[in-house]
Amino acid sequence: MLHKGFRALAAVLLMAGALMVVLAQPASAKPADAGALAVDPSCPSGYFCVWFLEGYGTPKWQDIDNDSDWHNGMGSLADGTIADDDRSWANNGVPCAGCDHVRVYQDINQSGGVTLCIHRGQWLDMDSGTAPWIAADRGSSHRWGGECLAGEPHIPF
Repeated sequence: MLHKGFRALAAVLLMAGALMVVLAQPASAKPADAGALAVDPSCPSGYFCVWFLEGYGTPKWQDIDNDSDWHNGMGSLADGTIADDDRSWANNGVPCAGCDHVRVYQDINQSGGVTLCIHRGQWLDMDSGTAPWIAADRGSSHRWGGECLAGEPHIPF
């Protein structure tokens, strides 16, 4: 009788463990399915990429350097600016001590507070719930730097 109870408990614990593994998938997973949206789920190596829509929906903006003003149309967004219209982000930077995290700032010239800090290798998106809602439609500049700090909006990696 005790043996059957032990097997039942082991089965429940095994299922609970499997569920935790499924639910604990990292927020950095690159999008697998583009869905019905016009999407461009790519970000070149070394770049920080920002998408106008949730789910990595186009248009996409990308930059390999710091940018003090997203309002001026810099980067690769040919048809305008991504400033205050950012909904998906990817940090595809290369490993670099003290310079492989990206901080998105609310105002130009890397000021006004950090709206989001993104670890190297992270892909964050409003649609999938991997990004904090406080970050949506607030970015105006960015800077590459060191580790995300306590108090800065970020998803632990």
